[in-house]
Parts: sequence; structure tokens; C-alpha cells
Amino acid sequence: MTVVSLVPSGFYQFYFAVRDGMWCERSSEIASGEVLRTLAKLRTVPDLIFAAGAVLLLVFVVRAEVLTVRKPKEVLAHESAASARSELPAASRAG
Repeated sequence: MTVVSLVPSGFYQFYFAVRDGMWCERSSEIASGEVLRTLAKLRTVPDLIFAAGAVLLLVFVVRAEVLTVRKPKEVLAHESAASARSELPAASRAG
């Protein structure tokens, strides 16, 4: 993401800083020029992919937490039912 998003505009500004000085690179002609606006528009695709990955990670973590909280209650109910059956006398289980 960094290579596609930030490096091209950084190199563009660095070129003007070396060639003409920092005052030129920070001027409105360069900092808000057509090239940097185009590069900013091109950055939206990788940024959206990164954001989608972050949302998927969030959904995964929330889903895992919800299932982890719910599962012990179900397991406890199942285990208590199983232990109640095992406490019955052998004659009543055979029947």
C-alpha cells in the first residue's frame, strides 16, 4: 500500500526539492498541482483494498468473540446433561 500510495508523490516532491529547493516543492503549484491531484485519485484503489481488509479483519474478530462467548454456555449445558446421564444407576440405563 505504501509503495503505490505514498512513494510516487513523495518522489515527485523530492525531485522538485532537490532541483529548485524546499521553497519550490512546498509551493501551491507543486503541492496542489495536477500531478499530485492525479496521484491522489489513483491512491483511492489501494486505499479501498486496505480498508476492505481492515473491515474483514474486524468482522472476523467480532464473529470469533461472539462465538467464543456463546460456545461455553452451550458446552456447559451439554456437559451437565451428559454428567446427569452418567450418574444414573446402571440398571436404569440398560432399560
